[in-house]
Amino acid sequence: MILPLPIVERELRGAARRRATFGLRTGLAFAFTLVWAIMMASRPRSYTPQQWNYQVFVFLGIVGMLFCLFTGLFLTCDCLSSEKREGTLGLLFLTDLNGRDVVLGKLAAFSVNAIFGLLAVLPLLSLTLMSGGITTAEIYRVLLICFILLFYSLGIGLGVSARVWGARRAVLTSLGIVCAQAILLPIVWLLFAILVHDAEHTVGILVFCPVFPFVFAFNEPFSELFGPVYYWVGLSLMLAIGLAGIWTACRVLPAKRLQEAPAAKPLTNATFWQDYFHGGQRWREKIRRRFLEADPFCWLGLRDRVMIFWLRAGLVLGLTLWSYLLLGAGFSEEERELYEMLWLGATWVLHIFVKVLLGVEASRLLNDSRTCGAWELLLVTPLRPADIIQGAWRALWRVFTPSFTVLLVLNGFILFLLPHLTSFWSRQNHAFLLSASLGGMALLWLDAWALTWKGLAGAIRSQSHLRALVGTLGWVMVPSWAAILLLFMKMTTMGWYNSWPSRLAIWAVWFIPTILSSLVIGFRARARVRRDFLARGAIT
Repeated sequence: MILPLPIVERELRGAARRRATFGLRTGLAFAFTLVWAIMMASRPRSYTPQQWNYQVFVFLGIVGMLFCLFTGLFLTCDCLSSEKREGTLGLLFLTDLNGRDVVLGKLAAFSVNAIFGLLAVLPLLSLTLMSGGITTAEIYRVLLICFILLFYSLGIGLGVSARVWGARRAVLTSLGIVCAQAILLPIVWLLFAILVHDAEHTVGILVFCPVFPFVFAFNEPFSELFGPVYYWVGLSLMLAIGLAGIWTACRVLPAKRLQEAPAAKPLTNATFWQDYFHGGQRWREKIRRRFLEADPFCWLGLRDRVMIFWLRAGLVLGLTLWSYLLLGAGFSEEERELYEMLWLGATWVLHIFVKVLLGVEASRLLNDSRTCGAWELLLVTPLRPADIIQGAWRALWRVFTPSFTVLLVLNGFILFLLPHLTSFWSRQNHAFLLSASLGGMALLWLDAWALTWKGLAGAIRSQSHLRALVGTLGWVMVPSWAAILLLFMKMTTMGWYNSWPSRLAIWAVWFIPTILSSLVIGFRARARVRRDFLARGAIT
C-alpha cells in the first residue's frame, strides 16, 4: 500500500541523514552573527543606537532576501533533470506514483535546508528588535518576504528542471528568469520613468519584481497611500509564480520520453539556431583542422558554442544599455548624476555577468566528461593528464578573453576619459572611483584565474555540475561581494568619499583581502586539480 506522498517521507529521511542539513544552518547562523557583531561594533558616532540598529536590520534583511532568492534556484534547478540524465526518474513511474508525488517530494527535501537556515537567522532579527528602532510588524513583513521569495525560487527551479535535460541549460534558464525580473525589469522601469519624467505613476510596473515588496516592508513606505497595495500585490504575484512553476513540473513529469535524451536533428536539416550553436559545416572543419591534432581537448571544448551565444547576447544587451546611459549623461544636464551612477552600476553588473558565466563553464567542462563516462576513455588515450588540463584551460580562455578585453576597455574609459567628460568625477568622488576602477581592472583577471582553477577542481571532485558551480562561486565571488556591501554601507553612513579615508577603506576592506583570497583559492585549486585528476578518473 502506497502512503500519501511517499516521496516526501523518503526525501525528508534522506535529508535528515545528510551533514549539509545541519551544516548549512550552523554556517548561516555563524555568518549572520559575525556580520551583526562587526556592524554593531563599528557604529558611527553621528548615529544613535536606534538609527544604526535600523541600518543593520536593513542590511541583514537584504542579505537574507538575496539568500532566499538564489538559494532555491541552486537547490532545485537540476534536481529533476539530473534524475532524467541518470535514468532513475522513469523508474519511479513504474509504481503508482504520479508527478505530484515526485515534485512535492523534491520540494520538501530541497527546501528543508533553506528553511532551517532562515530559522537559524531569526534570533538575530529578534536582537535588532530588542536593540530598538525596529517594530515587530517590520520584522514579520521582512520574514514573510524571505519565505515567499524562497518558495518563488524553488518553484521556478522545479519548473525549469522538469522541462530541460542538461545541467547548464537548467542553471542558465533559471538564473535568466530571476535576473530578468529582479534586474532587467527595474532598469526598464527606470529608463521609462526618465523618459516620461514620471516615476511615481509608473512604479506599478515593479510589482513583478521579486525585490519590490521589500521596499514597502518598513513602516514609512508601508504607511503611504499605495504602500500596503504594492506590498501585498507583489507578494501575491511571487507566490503565484512559484505555484505556477510547481504546477508546471507536476504536469510535465508524467510525460513520456523521460528516459531518453533529446534527439539531435540531422545536420542536413539543421536550423539557423543549430548552425549557430554548433557551427556550420565550414566552421566545424576549420576548428577540426586547427585544433584537433595540436590540442584535442581544446577542440573538444570549443565545439559547443552555447556559452559564446550567452556571452554575446549578454554583452550586446549590456553595452546597449551602457551606451544609452552614457549618452543620457552627456545630453541630460538635470539628471546627469543619476545617469552616471546607473552607468557605473551597469559596468559592475557586466563584470559579475561574465564572471558567473566563466564559473558555469569552468565547472562544466570536465564534469560532463565524468558524468557521461568519457573520463576513463580520455585517460586511456595518448593524451597526458597535463595535456587535458591545459586543453580545458585554453578552451575556456579562448572563449572568454574577448569578453574580458571588452570589460577592460570599459574600465579604461571610465578611468582615463570620464573625468574630462562628466561632472560625477568631482574632487569629492575622484579618490573613490579611481581606486575602485583600478581595483576592478586588476581583480577582473585575478578572479578569472581563480574561477577557472576552482571550477576545474570542483568539476573533478563533485558528482554534480550544480554543486561544483555553487562551490566555485561561493569560494571566489561571495567574499568579494560581502566586502563590497560592507564597504559601501560603511562609506554611505560615514559620508567620507574624500581622498585618503576612501582609498584606505577600499584597499584594506576590499582590494587586498580579495587579492589574497583569490591567490590562495587559485593556487590550492590548481594543486588539487593536478593531484586528483588521475585518482578521480580511476575511482569513478
